[in-house]
Amino acid sequence: MRRLISGIPVRILVYGCGSGSISRFWTLYFPKFLTSARSFRRLSCLFAVNRNNPGDLMFAVIEDGSRQHRVQEGDLLSVDYRADAEIGAALAFERVLLANAGGASVIGRPLIDGASVTAEVIDDEEKGPKLEIQKIRRRKNSRRHNGHRQKYTRVKITGIKIPNLSVVADTASAGDDSNSE
Repeated sequence: MRRLISGIPVRILVYGCGSGSISRFWTLYFPKFLTSARSFRRLSCLFAVNRNNPGDLMFAVIEDGSRQHRVQEGDLLSVDYRADAEIGAALAFERVLLANAGGASVIGRPLIDGASVTAEVIDDEEKGPKLEIQKIRRRKNSRRHNGHRQKYTRVKITGIKIPNLSVVADTASAGDDSNSE
């Protein structure tokens, strides 16, 4: 089911509010239900709107370290640690799986030929959350305690280059410009 939220077509998928048929009923007929934070978090991943420039809808799905990231220009992203990365250096992600610029998507099989996403290193060593590992064997007075913090490199996406992909202009803003003249 597709609906318009703020002029953007979105697929409505909300889970966890009862049985499947009831949740679909509440979602489709009572949009006030969508104002809850839990529902909004689930819906926000389905569409991307740059609040500063709503017409900028270009995004790409890249693969880095066996994980896939959906990125737009200006996004901050934590990727696997790179020892040779310095602050201000440029990184290029060549494994682009999918791209969209407001129209039809370009899907790679498995990758898009000639596509790349460039990024600038913001922080060369960022630490993730601390994980504590404790193993206890009951009644044996045997305990092991260990900890781990994963390192990441923080980057800012500076550009998305996809061959044969053009950004689709917003039709609503084009109509407003012709009326104002």
